[in-house]
Amino acid sequence: MGTLRPQFRQRFRQRFRQRWQLLFHPSVERQGLAHQARYGRSPAIAEAGFTLLELLVVLLLIGVLASIAAPVWLSFLDNQRLAQAQDGAFRALREAQAKGRQRKRVWEACFRDRNNQVEYSVHPRVGSGGCDNASWQSLLAEASGAAGVAIDPANTTLASKGEAYRMQFQDNGWSNGQLGRVTFQLRGRNDARRSCTFVSTLLGALRGDQDKGCLR
Repeated sequence: MGTLRPQFRQRFRQRFRQRWQLLFHPSVERQGLAHQARYGRSPAIAEAGFTLLELLVVLLLIGVLASIAAPVWLSFLDNQRLAQAQDGAFRALREAQAKGRQRKRVWEACFRDRNNQVEYSVHPRVGSGGCDNASWQSLLAEASGAAGVAIDPANTTLASKGEAYRMQFQDNGWSNGQLGRVTFQLRGRNDARRSCTFVSTLLGALRGDQDKGCLR
């Protein structure tokens, strides 16, 4: 009995000290002390970090989301490139038509595919034409490269000379010679998507189309 009384007294003092600290510490620290008094360890140690299983689940979810989002994003970029090529061809043809009216002479718009890049030129016709005095520049704002677009020769029906395709406009803005279209495809891929720009009437009307509307 004599040895039990000091032990009881010591436990009582320890519990009293813990209760006293709970009353005068901030709420977070009170929770920590309560946790420590109840379980004999700090919650910072008990709850620190993630388990390996939780990390694996998070990585798995990230991988699934990436596998869904990546193809959609790449398809969107491809469609944007085709649309930019179509818009660039339309602007080049419209510029040649406007220059013909302004300068009162025949102007031509030329297109070619060289070094993995689609190029164009708008200039006055020299002789019978054929892009002989072309000043070539990139059709797209960014270099197309291997991941960009290319001219589809099988479905481009403009008059051609060598590697260049051209469309001429008279001094009144009307078409001069062969009508047709310039068609673009994704470079180096077996993909059915296309974009194209037509010169569809002798009056020089321009229009765009895509996919099946660009095929022969």
